This record gives sequence, C-alpha cells and structure tokens, in this order.
Amino acid sequence: MTPSRYADETIAYVPREELDALNALEHGFRTDDQARHYTELAGRLRWGLRAPLEDDPGKKQLIPYVVVHNDTHLFRLRRLPTQGEARLHDKLSLGVGGHIARDKESDAPAELHRPDDALWTGMLVELYEELFIERPLTLTYRGLINDDTNEVGQVHLGVVFSAYHAGDPAQIRVRETDKMVGEWVTPNELQAKMQGLESWSQLVAPQALTWLTTAL
Repeated sequence: MTPSRYADETIAYVPREELDALNALEHGFRTDDQARHYTELAGRLRWGLRAPLEDDPGKKQLIPYVVVHNDTHLFRLRRLPTQGEARLHDKLSLGVGGHIARDKESDAPAELHRPDDALWTGMLVELYEELFIERPLTLTYRGLINDDTNEVGQVHLGVVFSAYHAGDPAQIRVRETDKMVGEWVTPNELQAKMQGLESWSQLVAPQALTWLTTAL
C-alpha cells in the first residue's frame, strides 16, 4: 500500500505509451548526446498525485538522477532504513535525486537556474535538498535509465545528469545524515561493491567511470 504521506504530493510523469513511441524505454542506461529525449520529455510532463502513480506502471514518474564526481572520485551514498522509500533501504547509490514536485523552487545558485524548464528545476531542487554544496557544480545532462525488471523501476524513469565538482571534496556533504551516508570513492572502491548498488546505479556506473579523468 502506498504511504499516506504521499496523499497531497503532485509530481511529474509521462504516459508509458508516449515513452514507448519515443523509444525511450530501452533497458539500461542510454546516452542521449543530442538531448533529443530530454527535449521531448521536458515538453510532455504531466502532473498527478504521487500516491496513485506509485502503483501505476502506465504512467512513468520522471526521476532526476545526478551522479556527482570530481576528476578521480565518485560520490556514493548509502540509504539508511530511516529513508522514505522502503524498497531502497541499505542500498548503495551513485544517484542523487527524487521526484519532480510541482511548483517547488530550488535554492541552487542563480546561474544554474532555467526558469522555464520544470525538468531541470526538479533536478536542482532534489540535488540541493539532499546535499550541502559550497560551490557551483558543472551540470551535464547524460541520458536515461530504465529498468522494468523490478517494481521500483516499473513506475519510474531516470533522467541522468553528471555534476562535476572542481573544489575540495569536503565542500559536498549529505544534508539528512539520519537518512543517508555519503562518501567519495575511487573506481576500484566502486567496483569492489558493485553488487551492493541499487539497480539504476549498476546500470549507469560503467559510463559514469568514463566521466573521470583518472586512468581506469
């Protein structure tokens, strides 16, 4: 049963039939270098109550999924049992993000804002809600993640971004330390615990490693 706390939350989705028509539901992580899918999705957002959407595979909720990295490390999170989505408890994740809530504003630096782009705004909202970030990041849209092999993936579509951090790693920290633990990991450290990653992170990890400048 869907938690009652979602009862009044209005979030973004796109009907599955439209995503099928766009060939946007290929399994795994698909790069989108020309941002064709991004443009289509941003223009097709619908809004609905989260509670029924959580049980409706016919309407895919869009989830901005931001991979934070510097030249040599990736920022990995562990979701604690106190985190809201029970299906992801104790999973390791490379993605920072969540649902796109309607009419929600971000406290990200002004130069990162795109006022007429609800998908981009949703990404900024989630990124800056989950992390303390002491200097602006370089944000790049990368592609889509889809995984219909499990109940979480069946109702969500990941919209993947990278966030490059050029400063001191200590300038990025988890806000809600009662819900998540964050740490910078090397490629070897990431690969050593690959099986502990949630499914989306496993799918995006091979490509995310190529965003580093260190020799792999």
